[in-house]
Amino acid sequence: MAPLRRASVAGTWYPNNPARLVSEVDGYLDRARLEDLAGPLRAIIAPHAGLMYSGPVAAYAYNAARRDHIGALVLVGPSHFVPFEGVSIWSAGAWDTPLGPVTVDSGLAAAIASEWPRIVELPAAHGR
Repeated sequence: MAPLRRASVAGTWYPNNPARLVSEVDGYLDRARLEDLAGPLRAIIAPHAGLMYSGPVAAYAYNAARRDHIGALVLVGPSHFVPFEGVSIWSAGAWDTPLGPVTVDSGLAAAIASEWPRIVELPAAHGR
């Protein structure tokens, strides 16, 4: 069985209820218009905070990714629970979400990890 990275803040920083989460995210996406965004997308940086704080801005990034048919998204965030040096990667399995699991692209994770020796698998850094 593939490892499942549990959702560590569902119900606190974003809704744990799937219907409520979809409603909130869809509302942010509907209000984020891309008329002024020109050119093809090469990369996005979206805020990482509670949905009520980051959602209105992050929706622009995710609408742009949807518009340009981006095939993969890489989540980069801090370790909220374990201090360490370097970067920890969740390289296989899936991320748990209130909407169901999101499968990790293990080939992409391996390619990223091969680029720098300080990218390691540190399960303790991945939440509770």
